[in-house]
Amino acid sequence: MCPRNVGVFPAWNQMAHWRKKSQRLKNLVHNRDGIIRIYLKRNQGFCFVACADEQIIGTVLCGHEGRRGILRHLAITSEYRGKNIARMLISEALSALEKDGIKKCNTFVLDENFEGRRFWEHMGWYALEDNYRTMQIPTLQDK
Repeated sequence: MCPRNVGVFPAWNQMAHWRKKSQRLKNLVHNRDGIIRIYLKRNQGFCFVACADEQIIGTVLCGHEGRRGILRHLAITSEYRGKNIARMLISEALSALEKDGIKKCNTFVLDENFEGRRFWEHMGWYALEDNYRTMQIPTLQDK
């Protein structure tokens, strides 16, 4: 089992995997030409899948804005958790960032996601004590 770099076309399988993994992620994908496709196109070489018997068992989205990496949407099929698949995918993504000259990477974990926070801390990540709140506005008005 080894990670594969993911391009735009395998994205549909990846989206299906994410939809199964999290209720929150169901709202992430709006349509076939949605945000995952755009993200994969902009961040080629940073997103990976892990497969077993030609089935996707793990995925990670990663990219950067030129200074900091952002690791997003890590998902591992439940029966493969605890087998270092997440560690492998994270390592691949961080290595890709390093090759591109990116020295730090962030991920986002909701405060109430205690299991997720424990996982990331176990992996060596630490919380930043920021004094800001993420704010957002749509660039396109829904019609």
